[in-house]
Amino acid sequence: MVTRSVKNPKRGAVSARIRTKADHTLPGTSDFESERSWLGFQLKRERHLRNMRLADLADAAGISPSLISKIEHNKLDPSLSTLHRIAKALGISISALFAMEELVGKVVMTKAERRVAGVDNNDVGEGIVAEMLVPYEAGRQLEGLLFTLEPGGHSGGDLQHEGEEVGYVIEGQLELVVNSVTYIAGPGDSFYFNSSLVHSYRNPGKTPAQVIWVNTPPTF
Repeated sequence: MVTRSVKNPKRGAVSARIRTKADHTLPGTSDFESERSWLGFQLKRERHLRNMRLADLADAAGISPSLISKIEHNKLDPSLSTLHRIAKALGISISALFAMEELVGKVVMTKAERRVAGVDNNDVGEGIVAEMLVPYEAGRQLEGLLFTLEPGGHSGGDLQHEGEEVGYVIEGQLELVVNSVTYIAGPGDSFYFNSSLVHSYRNPGKTPAQVIWVNTPPTF
């Protein structure tokens, strides 16, 4: 177990712990609760660094101040689309909110070490969990993600940004809409498109889907 203390002028020292195979959780919590706790701290830290009030960030992200407060106090599991809006308002990426200095420079990461974002319950979010295959580091040229989409899990609407994307479906089905054309990809299928084209995706099947997704430059 690796522990580092991050100094917060209002809260004192906060311990951020990296999970290992031998120790997957903080005492008394699940894996996901550990991820969520770190996210809440990082979000508040990034907001304070920019001298933004809750209302300022809420206005910029187009969501309610109470929603951001719940995320910061670890009372809500945000969906990927909510994280995208918050990160964009802060001028950073989602992966930056989950950044851990201890992971920078690692060649191999265990499953337990990978940072995880999103909500796997489609009743309260988009039904997508994203494992970050590439540790966040300023200046990196690409990012890799392992998406798990529950049946009906979706991107939360159309996406459009700079860059290129390539992916590989491990299991299940992926419905990909690029430039108003719908494609269905199954196990063993791959895809590529320019990110400047309007795109969206969802799992149209009845079982979870797993997809390796790579973007360059990083946009997640």
